[in-house]
Amino acid sequence: MSPKYCIGVLIFSFIVSSSTWAKAPEEKIDFRLAVLESDIVDLKADIVELRKTNDGQNSDIRHLITDLTEAVNKIGLHEKSIAALQTDLAEAEQKIVLLETDVADMMAQSDDVGEAVFGTMGTQMKSLATEFGLFERIFSKKELGPSDIAGVIFPNLDDLITEMEAVGDNPLLHKLDLVEKWMLAKEDVEIINQLYAEHEEFASVDPDELNLMWKALLAEMEDIAEDLGKDVSFDLQTSASAYNQAFTAVSNISKKNHDHRQCIVNKI
Repeated sequence: MSPKYCIGVLIFSFIVSSSTWAKAPEEKIDFRLAVLESDIVDLKADIVELRKTNDGQNSDIRHLITDLTEAVNKIGLHEKSIAALQTDLAEAEQKIVLLETDVADMMAQSDDVGEAVFGTMGTQMKSLATEFGLFERIFSKKELGPSDIAGVIFPNLDDLITEMEAVGDNPLLHKLDLVEKWMLAKEDVEIINQLYAEHEEFASVDPDELNLMWKALLAEMEDIAEDLGKDVSFDLQTSASAYNQAFTAVSNISKKNHDHRQCIVNKI
């Protein structure tokens, strides 16, 4: 092989190899660009997914924050409610203490009240009898014992307690005295009616005198009722009816005794 031929082959090979070497970097760059573009597309898709996930997580976080805020607010409300309940409980306990003190005071005073209300009943009844003159003779025939007094008071005990609670300390004794006199006067009416019906020894009483005294009693009862106002219901008609019945009974007894005495005179 001649040297010229070899040199030509080398030059040709160099030219061919140079051409191939010159194109290889462009192809490599194009390939790499294509890969990068694909990666960029994938990255964009990943970014979109990440954004979606992030938005969801942010939404969940916002919900959690809202729930936490509501929970904190509820805890605050519960704490306020607990504080209010503790205040109410303290006030209730204080009221209980005051009530217990009041009850203790009332129990301590009950003996004094009982003595004031019940202990003087007999004296007041006899004073009332003295006021009306006629009843001195009645009380001399029928002394009222504790059981009779209790029969007058205890049926009206609730009314007395209500009355004592309704009025103040200052007018209490006066008003209670009026209530006592009212009940005693009503009791006197019943006693008188019974005595007139059962005991003929009262037949000697002058009916006209009895009429005046009885009206005096009714007038006194009416005055008491006016002092008490609406606290005591005064039925004058009922009392007048009771008076009429008693007056009729006494008149009949007087007439019978008169007729009996007249028969004795006639026989003599």
